[in-house]
Amino acid sequence: ETRLDLDAEARDYVYLAGEVAIQDRFPLPYGRQASLADALFENGGFETETGNPSQIYVLRANTDPTLVEPVVAW
Repeated sequence: ETRLDLDAEARDYVYLAGEVAIQDRFPLPYGRQASLADALFENGGFETETGNPSQIYVLRANTDPTLVEPVVAW
């Protein structure tokens, strides 16, 4: 727990940017999956007045580092 408090534990993150309520990184849980809804809910959701849920994308790593494919998530 202390290693987590000091951010000394290696882990994966999801980065939320754009018209979300809080632009931040969301730590993925150990040994479990997290959904897009989990990450959005944890950081206050998205701006419903100016944000467009059809423009939410999930960018996943690819074996080709020059290629990033957006996956429409909403």
